[in-house]
This record gives sequence, structure tokens and C-alpha cells, in this order.
Amino acid sequence: MGEFVCELDHLHLLMWEVTIPAKAPNPVRVVKIVVSYSMHCFTRKPSTDEIVSAEAKYSDNREMRIFDSGRWALSKRLPSIVADLEKDAVYILDGNSS
Repeated sequence: MGEFVCELDHLHLLMWEVTIPAKAPNPVRVVKIVVSYSMHCFTRKPSTDEIVSAEAKYSDNREMRIFDSGRWALSKRLPSIVADLEKDAVYILDGNSS
């Protein structure tokens, strides 16, 4: 925006595998982790009747949003937050939990 360049390379797709050790009665499991980020990480919904400059608009085939420098700055932390998840307890749900 203007002369301010906002790189988005920190939001590229991340993929890795995690090995979950065997614990009776379950065998060793290898889980593939895929993390992708949407534009919601660095944009926001426009306020009602907000006038938005063309250079602040960011859109895809689904919606138009507004670039938000605060969200963009915070989004730089996301890759390290995701990477740190593996260090903590992670619970695998069967998909039927509410």
C-alpha cells in the first residue's frame, strides 16, 4: 500500500509429519499436518458504509476485504505459534465431538 510493502511469504503453506508413539492398544501413527492461511489473517471486513480506497481492497473469488496492518503484523507470529503446537499436548478427536 503506497510505498509500504507487505510481504506475505510468512503465510505460505506449511506441511510436516508427526509420529505419535504407540500406546496400548493403539499402534504408532504418522499424522500429516497441513496448515494453510487465508486472507483473514491480514484483512478485515469493511464496516457498514465504510469508504475503502482501491489500494486497501483485497479480494478473492469469494469476498472483498480490507487490508489491516495490525492483523498483518500479528500474522507474522502465526508460523511460530503453529510450530510450537507440536511441543504441547495435542488431542486428536474423532470428528464426532461437539
